[in-house]
Amino acid sequence: MMLAPGLNTRSAEEIEAALVLVRGVLEGFRDRVVFADFNLNMNVLWVSYEYRPGLMAQMVAVLRARVPMLRLVAHNPEA
Repeated sequence: MMLAPGLNTRSAEEIEAALVLVRGVLEGFRDRVVFADFNLNMNVLWVSYEYRPGLMAQMVAVLRARVPMLRLVAHNPEA
């Protein structure tokens, strides 16, 4: 789960740009992403994916590089 603090208070164009970037990143992981939802009311991005060691860290790094406002707030630590 990731937060996008204040995204829902931005202009429609800024929101759409952020969502397009997130969608593009997740498309790159489409072979592993099972479910993704961006709740704009709560500014929360939820992604469920098939486990692969290191995938969560990689996905978060790419998401944060493309959409720096995203903040990781919850995850299942990898063994």
